[in-house]
Amino acid sequence: MRRMRSRAELLGAPFRVWLLVALAVGGAGCSGNEEAESQVEVEVLDVAFDRSSGSPMVVLEDKDHERQLPMLIGAFEAQAIVLRLRKMTTPRPLTHDLMTNILRQMGAVIDRVLIEDLRENTYYAKIYLRDARQEMVEIDSRPSDAIALALRFDKPIYVTRRLLTRNKGAPMGQDVRLRSEQLLGAEVQDLTPELAEYFGTKGRAGALVSQVADPRATELRPGDVILKLNGEEVRDAADLKRRLEALGDSESAELEVERDGRRTTLTARRED
Repeated sequence: MRRMRSRAELLGAPFRVWLLVALAVGGAGCSGNEEAESQVEVEVLDVAFDRSSGSPMVVLEDKDHERQLPMLIGAFEAQAIVLRLRKMTTPRPLTHDLMTNILRQMGAVIDRVLIEDLRENTYYAKIYLRDARQEMVEIDSRPSDAIALALRFDKPIYVTRRLLTRNKGAPMGQDVRLRSEQLLGAEVQDLTPELAEYFGTKGRAGALVSQVADPRATELRPGDVILKLNGEEVRDAADLKRRLEALGDSESAELEVERDGRRTTLTARRED
């Protein structure tokens, strides 16, 4: 029995090739459009702390400032994100800095990251990486690690639309600012054990300078660790604030500061 030939066979090979390409492009285009519409580019608003648990979180916000996504993360990852946001450097590369250096040395770069799902109270993310041959590689990741790397490569962060919630101001029960104090013309925060290890002051108390608004107004620099005030050890940012407030209006303060592994002494006055 003779087999009935299809329309594609009757029209020849060029038609068959065109048909396959058209179907492939058409299918990919629909899928890509749907996928793009379901994703929203976000920015890191800040690192916050949940008041009830004291756990750190990262707060993401869309560029229209209408929707947010707060996610609880580990202390190590929180510090990695904060250090990059504040453009602070450490004497030696930390884990995420090391990963960044390895990828760059191998000719690979991050293209984007996507926080795509929430299952059993756990967020899931993917890192889209281009290797040295410019081929796209998809890597499963925790959102916190993906965010820390995206910031280091200055690449976009996306969230699936259904994970974002309408922004009605600050998320309930949370501080949407890193706990810190404005002191001596700088933003000063507690020196956590993780940060103490980063800056080579492990086992010591103190207050970390995380940001300086105007370098001309203070001798302090981001990354400085304030160890002593007038010869007495500083426990944390709150301790530094309390003792500065106890100073007279004209009384100066002598600060012992560790900077880049070396100790130096600075003179400062209490801010009004």
